[in-house]
Amino acid sequence: MIAVGDAHPTREEAAVLLSMTGFGDARSANERLSVSIEVRSVNNRYLKINSKLPDAFARLESELEKIVRETIARGTVSVAVRIGRVGASTDFALNKEAIEDYWHQLSEAAQSLPVSTPKDIAGLLALPGVVTERFIDDDDRAADLPLVHATLKEALAKLNQFREAEGESLAAALRTNCAIIG
Repeated sequence: MIAVGDAHPTREEAAVLLSMTGFGDARSANERLSVSIEVRSVNNRYLKINSKLPDAFARLESELEKIVRETIARGTVSVAVRIGRVGASTDFALNKEAIEDYWHQLSEAAQSLPVSTPKDIAGLLALPGVVTERFIDDDDRAADLPLVHATLKEALAKLNQFREAEGESLAAALRTNCAIIG
């Protein structure tokens, strides 16, 4: 803890003060995937984690949250994960059942409202569940876990470096204010 009037705290004392706001990012790749992760934090009394992952990797959310909890104790933390395929175009599939269901609901709504039935399905392509990625299977996800974990840990390390630098600035400002008051 920094005492009032203590002009030169030890490194351990200065490290106690961390900013709640921070940013860290990391990118990595292997022969199959490229991974990009951004981590942002803002002040919050408790730890709240918001994750955004590709649909194919949604099952990793709890594992990634566990890694975040090992590193950060409080704040609102946003984790954005982008994963792309290296060296090949991503294979997408249309979910015909979802398209038909959306189209049926739109047609019914158009009949009960004073609007015309839509002319094409292009607008449906952006709706959830209509377009899915087919290139990732469970074995691939398991093999790619170490790459995703390492990238997240690197982004969290950068976040903590940012928070420490901000904390040092805050500590210096507090010391200056204490000296002025003293």
